[in-house]
Order: sequence, then C-alpha cells, then structure tokens
Amino acid sequence: MKKNFFVLLFLMIVLSLYAQSYRAYLQVTYFPIPRTVSIIVGDSVIIPKDSKGQPLQFKTSVAVLNWLSKKGWHIEPINMISQQNHTYMMSRENTTDKEINAMFR
Repeated sequence: MKKNFFVLLFLMIVLSLYAQSYRAYLQVTYFPIPRTVSIIVGDSVIIPKDSKGQPLQFKTSVAVLNWLSKKGWHIEPINMISQQNHTYMMSRENTTDKEINAMFR
C-alpha cells in the first residue's frame, strides 16, 4: 500500500512540474520600404542584425514569419496591416527573456 502511495505521489509531483508552463509574447513589425523588422519584447525594441551588425532585411512579411517560425515562434490570431507596415503578435512556449534577447542580438 505504501509503495502505491509513493508512486502516486511521485507522478503527481512530475505532472505538476510540467503544468507550470507559460508563454512569451512579442510584437513583430515589418516595414516594407526599408525591408526591416522591429521586435518589441516587453518595454524594449530589438532590431535583428546579421553577423556584420547590419539590420536583417526581408523581401516580404511572409519571409519574416517563416524566419521566426524556424526559431519556434507561433503567430497569434491578432494582426494589423496598414499601408506603412505589417504588425503581428507571436508567442513561444517556455521562453525566458534571456533566451529572447540571445535569439535576436
């Protein structure tokens, strides 16, 4: 009986550890004229750069979304498109601010 109790207790602890997941959100804005992207995370704005320190340039907003999708980000159903830019909300499971900053800098 004690053995079953400890097995059940162990399973409950393991399940509770996995249940504490959270989502990180960011706002992505694509500017078609200079073909650049700005990413807003919390209160900071990040402009992704290449290895030479130049801002990354994308031909279309779909290229931006594909690039972020390869990094594990998922588009949320909220998006705003104006004549000047395209803005999307994206999310990723279990991501810390430190990981986000390392991803785009």
